Amino acid sequence: MTTKTQPVLSFAKLEMGMPMPHLLDIQTRAFQALLQPDGKGATRTLSRRSGDQLRLVSAGGGRFRQPGLTIQGAGMVIPLPFFSTKEVRRQCVAAGWSFAGRRPQQT
Repeated sequence: MTTKTQPVLSFAKLEMGMPMPHLLDIQTRAFQALLQPDGKGATRTLSRRSGDQLRLVSAGGGRFRQPGLTIQGAGMVIPLPFFSTKEVRRQCVAAGWSFAGRRPQQT
């Protein structure tokens, strides 16, 4: 019986592909983008000048809906994709904010 041998491929001559990225730098930039989602360098904050009643809303569309926080009537929503809405509500009430309504509003 004759056995055929498969040719041996050597990858030793391949050049190095891409260098390994600096993972800490990527994580730092991701957090900066999260804190400054409009990309203009301004952190989003809510001011009592617009009112003192907060509302938890559902922002986004389709499968990508996420909770958000807004001052009723202000028109700006702070996205809260990584935060517990229960804890956000608790901390806001502790800071003296009040919430309008009981159910999240669709935006």
